[in-house]
Amino acid sequence: MHEWGLTADVVEEVKKQASQNKIVKVTKIAIGLGKKANLSPTVFRTCFKVLAKGTIMEKARFSFTKRPDHIITVNTIEGNQQ
Repeated sequence: MHEWGLTADVVEEVKKQASQNKIVKVTKIAIGLGKKANLSPTVFRTCFKVLAKGTIMEKARFSFTKRPDHIITVNTIEGNQQ
């Protein structure tokens, strides 16, 4: 299922951005969700919950903006820094 792969890519990007910004606990993630990606916010949340279990982003909240294309972006992350 492509949903898992797309969400796994987001998890990796959030980890990368958290590391770059010295964030030790991610509390909020703003996602740009492309209409043509065929991934709803509900399905994304379900996949993310499984993939992020036991990580610094396990309890993160989401906000979504729609994009007209097929791209999924991590627009911003917020959290507790070191």
